[in-house]
Amino acid sequence: MVNILITSKNMTKHDCWILFNFLVIALFQFPIASLYAQDSNDLPTHYREVIEIGKGSLTDVDWRPDGEAFATIGSQGIWIYTNQFDDISHIELSDHHNLEWNPNGTQIATTKLLQQSWDNKIYIWDVDSGISSSILEVPEDQGYVSQTAWSPDGNFIAGIGFQRVWLWDTFNGELTKTFLIEGSTFGLSWSPDGSLLAVISDTGVELWDVTNEQILTTIELSLVLKIAWSPNGSQIATVSGRPSDRTLVTANFLRIWDTNTGELILVIQSGSMGPIDWSPDGTMIATGSNYSTLPYPNSVAVWDVAMGLKLTNLGGYTEDVFVVDWSPDGSQLLSASQDNTIRLWQVSELDDSYDFYRFPAWENELFNPGYMSSVSSIDWNPEGTQLVSVDGDNDIRIWDSDSGELVNMFAYSTANFQGIGTVDWSPNGRYIADGGADNLVRIWDTNQGVEFPLRHTLSGHDRSLYLGSNIGGIESVAWSPDNTRLASAAYDGNVIICDWDIETGEIFHVLDDLGAFITSVIWNPDGSQIAAIGGGVRIWNVITDDFIDRLPCGLCNAIAWSSDGRWIAASDLGGELAGAVHIYNPQSGAIYRDIITGIRSVSQVAWNTDNQTLAVLGEENIQLWDITSGERLATIDDQGRTMAWSPDGTQLAVGHVDGTITIWEREEQD
Repeated sequence: MVNILITSKNMTKHDCWILFNFLVIALFQFPIASLYAQDSNDLPTHYREVIEIGKGSLTDVDWRPDGEAFATIGSQGIWIYTNQFDDISHIELSDHHNLEWNPNGTQIATTKLLQQSWDNKIYIWDVDSGISSSILEVPEDQGYVSQTAWSPDGNFIAGIGFQRVWLWDTFNGELTKTFLIEGSTFGLSWSPDGSLLAVISDTGVELWDVTNEQILTTIELSLVLKIAWSPNGSQIATVSGRPSDRTLVTANFLRIWDTNTGELILVIQSGSMGPIDWSPDGTMIATGSNYSTLPYPNSVAVWDVAMGLKLTNLGGYTEDVFVVDWSPDGSQLLSASQDNTIRLWQVSELDDSYDFYRFPAWENELFNPGYMSSVSSIDWNPEGTQLVSVDGDNDIRIWDSDSGELVNMFAYSTANFQGIGTVDWSPNGRYIADGGADNLVRIWDTNQGVEFPLRHTLSGHDRSLYLGSNIGGIESVAWSPDNTRLASAAYDGNVIICDWDIETGEIFHVLDDLGAFITSVIWNPDGSQIAAIGGGVRIWNVITDDFIDRLPCGLCNAIAWSSDGRWIAASDLGGELAGAVHIYNPQSGAIYRDIITGIRSVSQVAWNTDNQTLAVLGEENIQLWDITSGERLATIDDQGRTMAWSPDGTQLAVGHVDGTITIWEREEQD
């Protein structure tokens, strides 16, 4: 359940800060009684939101052990709902915060906050009558009780306070044992068999033998915030903080430990997390985001324990998520937020295992162009019958995609000019645009015979940055969907994105507020918006010239917009998620999913025309991912430099540093 970190003695400024926020929740009640089914199109396939519900300001949520109901507690007391969302009962009380069901689902234990400190009592409530059936007390000279936990057999209830853990006999209400802890206590949890009690302290996690009253194992780890046992008790998961101050709650590591040896098994650098819960089958862990300035605010993540990969992100909250709780059968997941709402997620049947798999067989066709200069960029014509490639020899080549024959080649020479870096074929098939290290953009007309004459040379970018080498230059060119404008992004740091009037070759529009070099620029499908990488992923409305949003990204270097406009994919080379590909919803700016590729250097991402399959180009291979399920569909053993899907999505062209181009297509299955 939720850990509230307040002490009654020697309160620090941070303690006061917590208390202030807690009292704010108590003072300002937000009555909410909403029930709706959200459109699941924006949610992963295997999880759909069933309900959003809440009454008053929430502080805790817990499933009844049979999974047929759950209880909430907050400013309006305890409310109990069925898993079909009907109200069962209401217990009126105030100032109570944590709650936990007993194993047979007949009683609920709560703790109480009085003014500036927790009470020294645990209150046991009879669910049917709504009456407090017993009160368990700590001697007044031993302080307060901030959190409780029932033993799995229901015979004992544990509570924690400053430097102490107490055990009561639930049949006679007697205090039977007291464990002394060095330093403060921040949380506790029983092992599934009830033999051990895990206690979060200043130095880590202590695993106590309840019978012998001694520590069996110590997990030495600072700033542990939350813990969760695996269903078989052999492992324990911890969420640990990053800063020196626990009260900031900016945890960024999920770790899994062997409970017998205390050895570390797995570390996941997973961004901000607060609550944690292990699925009943032991295959998944759910975590909640509780720090809104980090890349994954106000959401729930579900992780595959065996692989250490994120399976899905569940969003919709506007404030910190402080509770995640699997139903006993694992079919539903509860999450609660400081925006005073609870969401119940339905977990559908998973039709495949989470193991990676490859497509059974792939064919490849290798072009042998007879030159060795590195292919820096490729693109298909709209019909999918030809490919254009550019390279370091300043050559533009047109290839027949069926035969691999060189159809046309044209080149230009510039003093000290060393290479064309990017190319894009216009949607109507008439123009080819390229950009090079000299910070010039050139437009070629393919309708003017074999020669493909140069139609325009566009010089709006700052050429003073051209250093006679590949340092600086045009990083990206992209045609608007209606063929009327061309966006270009450059290294100049001043004029970053320019829209060009195709007929006159004059600058039509300039976006220049980034102050950093730009590595990629893309249009949305209707041509009303542009996204570019530079100090994050930034989106503009090119019609109104309004800046729309900046999407969180550590060190993005590749970007792609799906053809249906629903998703933006961007690779991240920096920070804790190096090698990840973020899938954004451009309407909300939220991250829909993170694809953890395991590739330290992702150089390109490309959407298939099905808007479901994403190709990720790395140093050693190409990975194909299903972004709805989060599964890796295939790994293509091809060390390419650039890639492009065919317009019908059946083929993937890959260019290499040795000048060759490979086309991959899936072999038809019988």
